[in-house]
Amino acid sequence: QIADYVDAPKDLIQEYLLKGFQLIDLTQIPDQQLRTDTWSGLLQYFLKHVRDRDFLKQLKHLLRGDLREIYWHDGKHLTLLLLHYTLEASNASSTKEISQLATRYLSHELGDKVMTLGERLREEGRTEGHIEGAEKMCITIAENLLLGGTDPWVVMNATNLPIEKISQLQKKIGIDIIEST
Repeated sequence: QIADYVDAPKDLIQEYLLKGFQLIDLTQIPDQQLRTDTWSGLLQYFLKHVRDRDFLKQLKHLLRGDLREIYWHDGKHLTLLLLHYTLEASNASSTKEISQLATRYLSHELGDKVMTLGERLREEGRTEGHIEGAEKMCITIAENLLLGGTDPWVVMNATNLPIEKISQLQKKIGIDIIEST
């Protein structure tokens, strides 16, 4: 049973983990209704609109109003979390602008944190791109080696691709799969 693998009191597991839950479709809830609950409403508003084209305009308005109020009333962590989510949703393409808005309407400290988060996300994206590029390079090398008649096991060792992937490549490029021992 799943409850055996959760490190929590059994009554809490029963009450929160094993009960059904209601899925909320935020697109069906009017923005005014979302914003009636200051903290959770703001989070829901972000979840609903973060991918809108004009979200930076909305963010500017929020930073001057609701988000500013939350930030200065023990909500610095939530504000940073929402801005981080905004950066991730926008693929960190608006880092500088979001950082400037945070600095202008809230604090230099928050603006600096946003910039640091954006730079980290951009670096993670570059790393992922390098990994994907390296994988594509290994596949290209494997295909060329297979086309040149190299034994599949040698190709596997040279590229660190699994033998299943080598077999797929053989099928893809039309080479008879020859099992070697």
